Amino acid sequence: MRNKKITYSNSEDILIDSRILANGIIEVTGGAKIILKNENSILHNLKIINKCESNGLNNGIIELLNTTDAIISNVEMELSTKYSGIFCKTRAKNTRINNLKINGNLRYGILFNDSCTEQGATFRIVDGVDYSDATIGSGLYINNYIYKNTVSADDNTYDGDGIELNCPDYGFSDVRINNADIDNARH
Repeated sequence: MRNKKITYSNSEDILIDSRILANGIIEVTGGAKIILKNENSILHNLKIINKCESNGLNNGIIELLNTTDAIISNVEMELSTKYSGIFCKTRAKNTRINNLKINGNLRYGILFNDSCTEQGATFRIVDGVDYSDATIGSGLYINNYIYKNTVSADDNTYDGDGIELNCPDYGFSDVRINNADIDNARH
């Protein structure tokens, strides 16, 4: 895709399975998401506009699904609902996030969540595969990250963090964060 605007609806998730999606504008409606899967999946030089209307506590506009060496670079996200920007509840190894800007009515900016303790083991069953028995990941590098939650501080329905590694069961290792600007996070 090069410098095009594409709109995706609820039934049209964008699957990036060991491929690259680059150079354009993606408008997401109706609950669709971009799924990075397996090895070397890359998002580069994109603007992503989310116009979904449902609560996205356990969903993200970009979801990591059992990834290794995923890269998200030069991406700007405009979110209008409670979806998380980047979300993983399976496994993600060696994730690189560079030059990411997230604005809007946010739930979480970046959320890695192995939370079987809080939500039960079925939370981590995705497409029939059970990820609840091992660490959610290692090797997360975040560089040049801007998170700006535009919801007013007195609205307690938006409870997101700029970055949350919620890994009470199996943990997460090797995290590096450089130059993060987080504005109006809730925790």
